[in-house]
Amino acid sequence: MVILAPLVTDRPAQIIILSPHFDDAVLSLGGLIAKEKSKIIVATFFTDKPKNKVTTYWDTISGFHNSDQAINDRIMENNNSLMPFNVEIFNFGFLDSQYRDNKDSIELKEKIVLDIEKIIDNLPNKDITIYGPSYFGEIITHPDHKLLHDAFIEVAKNRNSDTSLNFFSYEDFPYVERFRKKYWNILQQEENIIPLSENEIKAKIHAIGQYTSQVKAFKALNDNILHLAEHFTRTRCLNLTTEYQGCEVVYKIHP
Repeated sequence: MVILAPLVTDRPAQIIILSPHFDDAVLSLGGLIAKEKSKIIVATFFTDKPKNKVTTYWDTISGFHNSDQAINDRIMENNNSLMPFNVEIFNFGFLDSQYRDNKDSIELKEKIVLDIEKIIDNLPNKDITIYGPSYFGEIITHPDHKLLHDAFIEVAKNRNSDTSLNFFSYEDFPYVERFRKKYWNILQQEENIIPLSENEIKAKIHAIGQYTSQVKAFKALNDNILHLAEHFTRTRCLNLTTEYQGCEVVYKIHP
């Protein structure tokens, strides 16, 4: 079944987007960020520097000499990307998997759960919609994205009785593209469409372009992330409807 993005009640609404890394929220829900007029909280989790500088493959192809430069510059890129929008940025201090020895720690997941719940608890009494990354299996999904997905699902289960909270998983780009090429729509969940106008698509792609280091890294891997993201956004819903220029798709979580 396909439906338009869920409507909120007459009470003030708050949107929270949980982003593993700095660019993920915009890659996946940049259109929603451009569409919404009320303030959106973008919470990014794997944003910390290792105590000792290291040089990794991804940072190298992104144009960085070491992890300190990578994090400092990516924070600026994130600020530049989100500056045009009504966004509040929360950066939590967890190490990216490329800087960690333990790639999938239960203890780390529980800390992330607590941080998500703190965001919720610190908001005034209103309807809250929380978007977290989908999971496409270990072969496709980045380990940090899996950690945040698992923490997000745990929070949804913990808060299942709170009717003011709505939990949706978003189609985590570019992982969703790889998943759909192989399995089509094996998720078999109710697709909630966020329709996007031409201006909203353009705003999304411009925002992605502000992550210049990530554009460079994908180019080193022979991928044009700007073209890929725009093509996916414009064509994702062609088999569903032709009423708008593009869309993003999210899935209601029923814990």
